[in-house]
Amino acid sequence: MKVRWTTDSIRLRITPTELETLLQNEIVRQSVTLGASGWIARIVPGCAHTDYGIVDGSLQVNLSAHDTSRLAEPHVEGVYFNPTTVQPVRLYIEKDLACEHPRAAEAQETETETFAAPAST
Repeated sequence: MKVRWTTDSIRLRITPTELETLLQNEIVRQSVTLGASGWIARIVPGCAHTDYGIVDGSLQVNLSAHDTSRLAEPHVEGVYFNPTTVQPVRLYIEKDLACEHPRAAEAQETETETFAAPAST
């Protein structure tokens, strides 16, 4: 899972294998270690409704069964949630599509599993 955040949004991009994990009602996690500490983001499927928050110092996204099923639809690129008073940051969970442009060699990014781009309508 790729994690990107800005002052007003959190975007989680999942791989095909991670989608399959969610469809099996299993948690998807991503972590990074920074010195003696680190940061964790996780998606917990099978919840009554979709929401998010900080749980035990980690970002936790509770994903409803309905939204998990929507992600499984081939033509759906992601699920998107607008801010509320309680959760003032937009949340996106998207399928990680293959890049249209080659990656910069200097970035030394590891190739990852991606979804094929959906057919244009």
